[in-house]
Amino acid sequence: PVQNFLVVEPYTLRDLCYSVHEDGVHVVYFNEPKKLNRWMANTMAEMALVVEHFRRAESVRAVVWTGKGRAFSSGAAWEASPKLHVPLPVVKEYVKRGLMGKPPIPTSDGADMVLKNFVLCCLKFPKPSICAVNGLSVGVAVNFAWFCHDYVIASPQAKFRYPFSELGIVPEASSSLLLPQLVGLVAAKSIFILGDWIPADEAHRLGLVQETVPPNELLKRAIAVARKSARKSRVSVGLIKQLLLENRGGVKRISDALDREQAYINKAMSLPDFKAAMKKFRSKHHRRSKKKTKETQMRSSSKNSSSQNKMRLTSKL
Repeated sequence: PVQNFLVVEPYTLRDLCYSVHEDGVHVVYFNEPKKLNRWMANTMAEMALVVEHFRRAESVRAVVWTGKGRAFSSGAAWEASPKLHVPLPVVKEYVKRGLMGKPPIPTSDGADMVLKNFVLCCLKFPKPSICAVNGLSVGVAVNFAWFCHDYVIASPQAKFRYPFSELGIVPEASSSLLLPQLVGLVAAKSIFILGDWIPADEAHRLGLVQETVPPNELLKRAIAVARKSARKSRVSVGLIKQLLLENRGGVKRISDALDREQAYINKAMSLPDFKAAMKKFRSKHHRRSKKKTKETQMRSSSKNSSSQNKMRLTSKL
């Protein structure tokens, strides 16, 4: 169920799904592999629901995040007309309680483009959180992988990239503060400005990934780390995470950085560079989408009857 603090109502996840394992380990999957697990407005709303649900649920002792298919996530979809499937009254209540940022939809003024509320909820999440990066990760998904968890494992197929300088915007999700802290100022500048792909072994060398494992062992290893973490003292784990966060400068320092990022993004989005980049981005993805739709229709017309038995199953909150 989704609790909106007034009523409890069922909700079936569309962009995510999760599985339950021993020792209270829950594995969350970005579940749109054909679209490279892009983050739409609804995806980010569902992520906030899942984080809050797992925070409150006594049965959840540790969480693993990963992606289905060949991508962890291709990052923000930059939808021209964002849509929400999460009920709007629930979204509004989560925003009011600081559990979700204002989504970029027509009925929302002052959209949270840096995911401030969500990032802070992840950093304050009291339970072990492990990220298993199975493939490419772009933009905001890189920030989620590197900065929102307690342990990061990557497949050699994983690679990371920031496209900010191509899109005419600036870093978000507190990465402008946290990345320089981890890799140094000069290295952070080159990562942000050049926008080169960073392979898993390089991310490991920089300390952004704790270990790399073969693709067929990735999820098994992540679950093993989660199970080991789940067996530790719940109180101790929560206090350790809180102490390290406070000694890093605390929630206020990160919150201030997020506010600066939002101000700079607002400025960047009003300038011609961003508007030209978005026009190019959406045109490119529209052409790609039309090509894939045509290919899908051709395959559909020639497929055999056995393929009709495939179903997509989702879990409920």
